[in-house]
Amino acid sequence: MKILHVFDRLSPHTNGTSHLLYQLAKALAERGHEVTIYTTDYKSEGEYLDSLAPVKAYPFHNSFIFSGFYYTPDIVQEAKKNLGGVDIIHLHCLRSYQNIVIHRYASKYGIPYILDTHGSLPRAVAVEKGFMWLLKWLFDVGYGYRIL
Repeated sequence: MKILHVFDRLSPHTNGTSHLLYQLAKALAERGHEVTIYTTDYKSEGEYLDSLAPVKAYPFHNSFIFSGFYYTPDIVQEAKKNLGGVDIIHLHCLRSYQNIVIHRYASKYGIPYILDTHGSLPRAVAVEKGFMWLLKWLFDVGYGYRIL
């Protein structure tokens, strides 16, 4: 099975989702699946990504980062060209530019996907409402509800 994982920061220097994805991708590859990861080059290290072999990791260049939102326009061309051969997609965390792009082409090509929010679904803790809450709400209204 050809499996694509999508996460915005695969690095040994970032959060627990990176570690989980690393272990999951390696385990799936050991079971004979063809595993690919689309990520960003944020804090990525070639040696770390190479240690995933035979998993293929594609760290797309960040044009800019805004409040934890990693903009990688090169992922669009990659999705247009190569997403059609994927059997299933595993999206990690809800709110990312990468998920917007991949969801669009998964829908276009009829590729099933799984969304693992890893705790990213709530907009705020308790009743706080501030700038981050507003950004999350805007994302959810614009894209998030469709991805869900």
